[in-house]
Amino acid sequence: MVDWFYTWVYTFGSALTTALPLSQNMALCTVFIVAFVAASVLSLPSEVVLLYWVAQYPDAWRLFLFVAIVGNVLGALSTFALGWWLSARRSIILKDKVRRILSRWGAFALLLSPIPLLGDALVFTAGYLRFSVVLSALLITLGKTLRYCVLIVAWLH
Repeated sequence: MVDWFYTWVYTFGSALTTALPLSQNMALCTVFIVAFVAASVLSLPSEVVLLYWVAQYPDAWRLFLFVAIVGNVLGALSTFALGWWLSARRSIILKDKVRRILSRWGAFALLLSPIPLLGDALVFTAGYLRFSVVLSALLITLGKTLRYCVLIVAWLH
């Protein structure tokens, strides 16, 4: 069942490598940029890129994990900051589903920030509603760290 995912990771990663041969440092930059952008405005397959490079450099998996987490958290915090900034400038109609989740769980809903699309909406709305920056950053970091750790552990074992 998971074989299709492994095949897709290797196919996607191979396309990246043949397009531009990258050293390990460039691979780290690629992981950071893709993780950052994936957590901000665009949806990119940061997991696929991370797992591909971990497969290429298995001894450096901790470094790739750290870089992916930092990039993804900084991307999410940029989304949070955008929501914060827009809250002072204009009124936005927020989705009821996201507002209900945040009303029920508060900042702890940001543990769901790794979920595609919903997580981005939660982070933006938390910024818009001016949740605590420190608590939000901690919960976003925890959620994204858990996601990447589960992916890496599952991939390596």
